[in-house]
Amino acid sequence: MSYNDNEMMATGMRVPIWDGSGNFNAWTDKVMTALQDKGCAIAVVRDLRRVTADEPLKRIFSAADYKTDGQAASVIKNALSDIHDGQFTDMTAFEIWAELKKLYGTQSADDLVNKIIDLFNFRMAPDDMDGR
Repeated sequence: MSYNDNEMMATGMRVPIWDGSGNFNAWTDKVMTALQDKGCAIAVVRDLRRVTADEPLKRIFSAADYKTDGQAASVIKNALSDIHDGQFTDMTAFEIWAELKKLYGTQSADDLVNKIIDLFNFRMAPDDMDGR
């Protein structure tokens, strides 16, 4: 596993580089810890953009939110391998985090247990019993 030494200097933590292999949930825990230490974890938990009625498609940040989002996006991007270069440009930290979870995240154990229970409880309709 490789590490980004620049990020270690910035956050004081060694965050492993994500290359698409390994345990994604463990990686997200380490990145979230780095984001919390830097004080910008809120940027991945809540979308900091403000949308107004007159400009619904424009991103509006307060100066503090813009700085927090930039710090969070920097931490996340520094913890990604070169295979992700250019993939997350012009995205907020919230959007990057959501996209990574969509690409690499797994279902929770509760979701899997519920799906297994549904599978075992599945019953065929009476007219499907003859194999048609």
